[in-house]
Amino acid sequence: MAQFDLYIDTVSGELVTGPSNSTPALLPRLTQGDTISLRNYLLARTTTFPLSNPYSIINNAALSLKAALGPKNGTAGSTLYTQQFTWSKDATNSYFFADFPLNTAAIATLLGSNPTATAWFEIEYTQGGFPTTVYQKEVTIHAEVIETGTITEPPGQTAISAEEAHATFLKRENTGFILLNEVTGRRAFVYLADDDTLHCDPIT
Repeated sequence: MAQFDLYIDTVSGELVTGPSNSTPALLPRLTQGDTISLRNYLLARTTTFPLSNPYSIINNAALSLKAALGPKNGTAGSTLYTQQFTWSKDATNSYFFADFPLNTAAIATLLGSNPTATAWFEIEYTQGGFPTTVYQKEVTIHAEVIETGTITEPPGQTAISAEEAHATFLKRENTGFILLNEVTGRRAFVYLADDDTLHCDPIT
């Protein structure tokens, strides 16, 4: 699965190359049937913008995130073509990460028999119950050429999508995982550091 880092200048509402580089960046190509892994960094401008160290990474401990593809019509209840409203946070509260599905029925309907279709990609964060939109861009969705097949499950069994399995089960190899104490609600991030020592850091 392809992974992309999105650095969002929360003042201009544009993608940039990174915290130390304000050069504009592009959203990855969006193709029907794909699922892409996104890491979203929210950036605040520093007093030295746009020169050296133009951004600082916003701590996301008190934030939640939403991302979606849909129409831009201002109509309440408009159907979204796809969405991701459940994001995890890294151990240092520097970025949100989740998989963003492009294999929905709504995208297939939007495309129909056309090679491309347009929609709006939006990212917003919520703090203290109040949403702030930090990115909004009209994008092109490309129809897939190698059509996604369907799986027929044997009698008595239930099919599961690759996205659901990826979100539900711990992979054999991964860069870390989160432990949750169901009594206290506290979490810790377990990972292997660059010096190959095992770490278990509390998530605040």
